[in-house]
Amino acid sequence: MLNIILIDDELNARLALRYLLDECVECNIIGEAESMAQAQMLLNSTRPDIVFLDVELKDGTAFELLSRFPKPSFEVVFVTGHDEFALKAFQYNALDYILKPISLIHLERVLNKIRLHQRPQDDFHKQLQTLMHTMQNGKHEKLVLSTSDGMHFLPLSEIIYLKSEGNYTTVFTEKKQHIMVSQNLGAFDYLDAHTEGSNPPESSGSGGAFFRTHQSFIVNLKAVHQFLKHEDGDFAVMNDNTKIPIARRKKEAFLEAMMMVNK
Repeated sequence: MLNIILIDDELNARLALRYLLDECVECNIIGEAESMAQAQMLLNSTRPDIVFLDVELKDGTAFELLSRFPKPSFEVVFVTGHDEFALKAFQYNALDYILKPISLIHLERVLNKIRLHQRPQDDFHKQLQTLMHTMQNGKHEKLVLSTSDGMHFLPLSEIIYLKSEGNYTTVFTEKKQHIMVSQNLGAFDYLDAHTEGSNPPESSGSGGAFFRTHQSFIVNLKAVHQFLKHEDGDFAVMNDNTKIPIARRKKEAFLEAMMMVNK
């Protein structure tokens, strides 16, 4: 049985989440809070397994609350609206979140993930610290990867490219690491800042301007040292001399992105 606390300043949001959790097996809601003060008292007096935490509370933020619990003994599932930066921050840091309005399918998926993949508390603390640093400075500087042997905290500047391996993805780094995760490449599309409706990649920052050149590859544009035209097609030659294919329909956007990065 999972003991759960709901923290949200909107009563209707808590009622909706409570209703959905009642549909899920082995879930026991042991408390609710609508403010930072109530939440702190509740977390100090109970031992929840999971806390569903709204990102924006009426008297503070989820990150301010978590800063008062530097080593929480509970899992956190963030609840948020359509805040693009916050969503990307959760994805970069491999942390669980649900998007309002909440769907039962997404909720069950998150609960099953927590049941099946209980992570060491030290890893969770590092993820939270990295997330809060990201939210404070407004930059995505690291990518957190969850693997069978633990968590990897990779500076974006060290990533050369990501390669699809069926239902898995391998991340290749400047340190010659090959890190495989049990997610398909599409799960990392949020890295590509050049997708339709997004801002173009910036030429400054942490070294992470990514572009999906092909259905099987996402590259770090700052790790590209040559654009190669060949009779077999166009390629991005990476710092490790790997030739990454560029789909014909992606060529123009890729060259524009490279110009932006190299301004």
